[in-house]
Amino acid sequence: MAAWALNLVVRDRPVEVDRLLDLGRRMRAAQSQLDVDALRALRVERETTLDGFTRAARFVADAHGHGLSMSAATAIRSTGVAALADEAAADALAGGALVRTLEYAGFGEVDVSDAIAAPHALGRRRERSAPTSERADATTGEASEDASAPAVEADTATEPETTAASRRRLARLEQEAADADRELARASLVEAERERLAEKAARRLADLTRLMEAAATESRASAEAAQAAREERETAADAYEQARQRLESARENHSA
Repeated sequence: MAAWALNLVVRDRPVEVDRLLDLGRRMRAAQSQLDVDALRALRVERETTLDGFTRAARFVADAHGHGLSMSAATAIRSTGVAALADEAAADALAGGALVRTLEYAGFGEVDVSDAIAAPHALGRRRERSAPTSERADATTGEASEDASAPAVEADTATEPETTAASRRRLARLEQEAADADRELARASLVEAERERLAEKAARRLADLTRLMEAAATESRASAEAAQAAREERETAADAYEQARQRLESARENHSA
């Protein structure tokens, strides 16, 4: 369901997808340059863009008669996060032929293996406009387990399988989808926690950088003060030596 909605967003709401991809390019550029200030400045835009992207997926899914579950919406947002972080994930999303959602572990590359429809199926999926036409391959009877449709509804008039077999297959696929939803929810929570820790570390780094800069400034000021004190001591020492010599000279004249 989530991958199907993502493909619909690419087709029906390209502006939201372009906004997400453009932000991803800017965030990756800032990351490659270790530009902490730029990343911090993009944080608000990141949240609003992901929110808009997720809302667009909900809208197109509703428009096609299939509301998204919370876990599916979470998986869609996770795919958006992956597209922001990784260029390959961004390309996979932009292709509009995902068969599963994407996840970013917080570091490294996003695994896009087996995430994109096979070339021979890609054209067929792009020609479809509604989930009801994507639920089964009536001519071959193969299970449509990719995410180009929200569920499999067998056409009993053309599908060679018996009604009982079709129901068993549907029940199995529904169970697999439910299991996948639970796993995606768990992974999304892990991702959110890792993002929180990464942001906390970035803030800590910024704080430490400011402390180091303040310490360096204080060190320079202390060194300058120490130099001034040495010069003052040397001046006082010269004055003392001159006074001592004058005193000794005066004593000698007095004795004579």
